[in-house]
Amino acid sequence: MADLTLSLTQMDEWLCRGIWGVTRLGSALMIMPLTSDLVPATLRLVIAIALVLPIFPTITLPQPGIAAFSAEAMLITAGELLTGLVLGFIPALYLSLFALAGNLVAMQMGLGMAQLNDPVGGISVPALSHFYQFGALTLFIAMNGHGVVFSILLESYQTLPTGSFTPLQTLLPTLVKQAAWLFSAGLLLALPAIFSLLIVSLALGFLTRAAPQLNMMSIGFPATLLAGLIILLITSHRFADAVGRYTTEALLMMRQLTG
Repeated sequence: MADLTLSLTQMDEWLCRGIWGVTRLGSALMIMPLTSDLVPATLRLVIAIALVLPIFPTITLPQPGIAAFSAEAMLITAGELLTGLVLGFIPALYLSLFALAGNLVAMQMGLGMAQLNDPVGGISVPALSHFYQFGALTLFIAMNGHGVVFSILLESYQTLPTGSFTPLQTLLPTLVKQAAWLFSAGLLLALPAIFSLLIVSLALGFLTRAAPQLNMMSIGFPATLLAGLIILLITSHRFADAVGRYTTEALLMMRQLTG
């Protein structure tokens, strides 16, 4: 009977490790831009299980003897779900930065009506915003950013052990404060194009006052669009530098949140 009780205890521990490990990774993969809507739910579950298996013995339990389907275990599972969502939100926030910058530039160029479906966010965004997102995501993968993200998620089981509700209470206010980084970084990325297009708009305004007989409705939009494309071409060499800089900041933010 003693052996049977010990065997059931071990089974509970293994089941708790597996459920909590897959819950944290699975919830992070559910919201990350690389795997949210581009990867089916079944494949996300397989990826989470495959990543958890190598670190399965190192996943610590808050206390021994927790039943896998007890109320305490369910509460810890909810905490792991929230932890994974918080950690997976950082890469999603990073990609939204470029969507915001592309949206600002598209509105200034007059391309706000050129909409495309965004498979990451599930909404319609301007075509230029989609181009910014795709370029940033491509460079992010080329720089092995996804590998660093998975590494941080796996290391979080040591820095944020399962059942760490106290660190989680400090994660959420920090994340809310750093969400302001999205707007400042997106505005800085789009500021050169916005300022240049503002000068073009002012020049067209002066031209309208100097020659009122010109039809600015037929000249202004093509001129603004052409000037915007030229400005984007001139500033394109700085896009990779911006992606590298903001990728580093996003990964450092994840490191900070995991302690």
